[in-house]
Amino acid sequence: MTGKKVRYFFEGIALYVLFGLFKLLPVDMASNLGGRLGKLIGPRLGASQKALKNLQIAFPDKPFPEQKRILTNMWENLGRVFAEYAHLKEIASRRVEISGFEEHIADLQTYQKPAILFSGHLSNWEVLGPSLYLQKGMEGLLVYRPPNNPYADQLLLRAREVGDGVSLTTKSEQGVREMIKCLRHNGIIGLLVDQKFNRGLPISFFGRDAMTSPAFVELALKFDARLIPVRLERTHGAHFRLTIEPALHTTGKTVEELLKETHTILEKWIQEHPEQWLWLHRRWGKFEEISLS
Repeated sequence: MTGKKVRYFFEGIALYVLFGLFKLLPVDMASNLGGRLGKLIGPRLGASQKALKNLQIAFPDKPFPEQKRILTNMWENLGRVFAEYAHLKEIASRRVEISGFEEHIADLQTYQKPAILFSGHLSNWEVLGPSLYLQKGMEGLLVYRPPNNPYADQLLLRAREVGDGVSLTTKSEQGVREMIKCLRHNGIIGLLVDQKFNRGLPISFFGRDAMTSPAFVELALKFDARLIPVRLERTHGAHFRLTIEPALHTTGKTVEELLKETHTILEKWIQEHPEQWLWLHRRWGKFEEISLS
């Protein structure tokens, strides 16, 4: 085994042990424990440097103690997210309040129209697709980025198994082909659009250009698919509110204009609950590391 494979192996063992522990606990107890562990361990990790720098880019006017408070609470949310993987089906079935479905999605099958539902890494983003399937019977294709650790990937794929109506594909060339096939058959795609894509377009995000993949907008225009914002908020503990917002008006708009519109929506959601967004991703490219002291 190479050094990386050895590290992945032991990381995988730790993840499986933690997952097993959370699986044994009731959902609220698991979520609370995950939150406490995240809040205790996360701020001490090196990744917090990157997250704090992102916070300073997005909220330069917030005082440093407030930025650190958001950082700490982000780790609590992330700890809850991991713990909640063990109870994903139960949470999606019973703990997500859904609004806007009848107004903005329910008629898609009647009119034989494809749709792309977009969101970001907010609260527990993993419950988005499963909750719409388990509560509303909405089948779809979910696009995800697999973790580098193959053991973690296997574990998360198993946790995401909530029924035959939810298919998964990766962010890849093969994934794009599957998305095209889905849209050609008037299907529904769900994906998160808030991560950096080096070969994308520079789109303003919190006042600074962020390289963004245009693929989901290009596909929406090509197949005349509705482009629908879907917001998820953690209301308390392991309880959530999912809000399906009106589809964007795409007629006569360019890809860049629609990308700016999608990111304005994401920015608004993040501003309202900054502690619920995943600040760990290097969204704005490279920057110098800074001190947490």
